[in-house]
Amino acid sequence: MNSAPSQPDEALAQIPFPANCNIERVFAQVTDSFAMVTPQKSENPTIAYLRRAIDTEKRIERKLELSRRLKDLAMRATSSLSAIRDGGTNSRSKVEDGIVALLDLAEEISAEANCMVADLRNIGVIIKQIGNHKHRAVLEWRYLNGLDWPDIAIGLKIEEDTAKKLHGKALLEFAKMKENFSS
Repeated sequence: MNSAPSQPDEALAQIPFPANCNIERVFAQVTDSFAMVTPQKSENPTIAYLRRAIDTEKRIERKLELSRRLKDLAMRATSSLSAIRDGGTNSRSKVEDGIVALLDLAEEISAEANCMVADLRNIGVIIKQIGNHKHRAVLEWRYLNGLDWPDIAIGLKIEEDTAKKLHGKALLEFAKMKENFSS
């Protein structure tokens, strides 16, 4: 895995902008690279919903970092443009249109991150309403903390098969809570 860039210039250099920077294509690449977890073919819809919480914080951080990089790039381009602009024309150039598009894209990415934060918060609120503490713990540990079945079983001091059975019951309770939450 690549380490985080230490300088803004290094960070900006890592953004894969094509030479003829088509903003729609860049947005498609960004969207694809940060796609949400998609449900598997016959997956329980409640599990699919909860799976979205796994690694959401990391995806949010990546989106916000990308938004920051795009804004930084736009600001650098703006200052460069200001330095070379002759001041005689009031019409916007293609470069200025590109800067505006970068800023719009950055705002759109930030808005997506905000939606993800709200979704994660909703999942947490619903889980906290579950009455049975073991059911609540299974869902929190599995979907909010990303623990695997052996760790959940150890945490609850039960067998792994029992943890999976509790999970099934917890999913039913979560689905009912989610339905009430949505209404």
